[in-house]
Amino acid sequence: MASNSLPVYTLCMLLVCISSLQTVVMANGSPKCDCRLCFTVYRHEIRGGPNNTILLTVGTSPAAWGSYVVYDNMMKEGQSADSTLLGKITGSAVVTSKGGILAGGIQTVFQHNFGPGSVYNGSSLNIIGTAATQTPPWELIVPGGTGCFRGYSGFVLAQPIPSATVGPLVVSKWDFCLFQQFHFKKDFHCPM
Repeated sequence: MASNSLPVYTLCMLLVCISSLQTVVMANGSPKCDCRLCFTVYRHEIRGGPNNTILLTVGTSPAAWGSYVVYDNMMKEGQSADSTLLGKITGSAVVTSKGGILAGGIQTVFQHNFGPGSVYNGSSLNIIGTAATQTPPWELIVPGGTGCFRGYSGFVLAQPIPSATVGPLVVSKWDFCLFQQFHFKKDFHCPM
């Protein structure tokens, strides 16, 4: 009887050791955290003229229902036209409500790409949601990002800045609130 219990005991101890080792490795690889990151950027969109940053590619009705646009806007540190360029905001949008933009806004998918003027250079955030409704701020989802934003998700509140909108330039403020569930090893410099 004693000889049969030794292999079972050894097997149980081995399983306990492997389980403990796996827990330690997982904890060191991506420790849990409750990190919060909030910051503001400004979108500068030029609607018309030779420096246009938005293009209507499909327009199907007088109410704009079915209209599809693509854009390559500037992301800046402030609302003034001469503020520091942080990167680009690229994406597409479609008017999905039969009543047009004012009835339901614009469904949009886009990416904030941070460039050399930003502390998050080389990183990006993806955004999905409805913008341009009649009641700003517009709340959109941030499902994730790359680079410094690995493991982050959250939301962004966006609203137009009428006082900064001059001529074809339309400025809006984007307040990000992001949460990181796990730390990931970053292979480049990040401020957080």
